[in-house]
Amino acid sequence: LENKILQRRQKKETIAKTVELGGEEVMFMHQELLDNLAKPIPAGRRNNTLFAIGGQLKDSGYGQWQAAIQNRAVDVGLETAEIQKLITSIERYSA
Repeated sequence: LENKILQRRQKKETIAKTVELGGEEVMFMHQELLDNLAKPIPAGRRNNTLFAIGGQLKDSGYGQWQAAIQNRAVDVGLETAEIQKLITSIERYSA
């Protein structure tokens, strides 16, 4: 558990540093996150995976993060209520 917390903290610090740099670095980071979002997601990991990537997209300033997460959530078979709960959680708990 401590290792996961440390990894999340390091990821948030990396995002913050990249956003500070701006320009191409942010564009590359956004593309990498979108590529990760497009990868297969095992059924038991859908919510956690979408939450993690959604938080990273939001924290990095990606303006269309909600649409990207919503579209992918539909693709992987989440129900509308579950998708809205996921988006609300990202808004509330990221950053």
